Amino acid sequence: VPPDASDREIIQMAQKAFNNNNYRLATRYYNELLQRYGDNPVDLVIGNYEIAHIAIRKKDYKTAVPLLNDVLAMYEDAPVGSLPASYKVLAQNDLKKIPDDLRSSISAIGKNNALPIC
Repeated sequence: VPPDASDREIIQMAQKAFNNNNYRLATRYYNELLQRYGDNPVDLVIGNYEIAHIAIRKKDYKTAVPLLNDVLAMYEDAPVGSLPASYKVLAQNDLKKIPDDLRSSISAIGKNNALPIC
């Protein structure tokens, strides 16, 4: 990733990798987005959601559930309209793709035992 790449440029690179089914590279780009721009709530939502979405595609629910829960929690704490509404809906839809028993058991682990993103 070029050192002067904007958040939008990094997201575009990640989407291109994702569209080419290169989930590993897409995840690396989203982690770079979080590293550089994670203090921006919108980029934090996008990065966490997209990493979780990739994990859903790979059926890596232990990674996806905590990230999706974090995304939804960000909406609870944010002023209305400050975050893109679409990611809340997308996170809710991705959570519904996970079997109920798995989702419940993973959520019960708690944030202290959450697995690392990478």
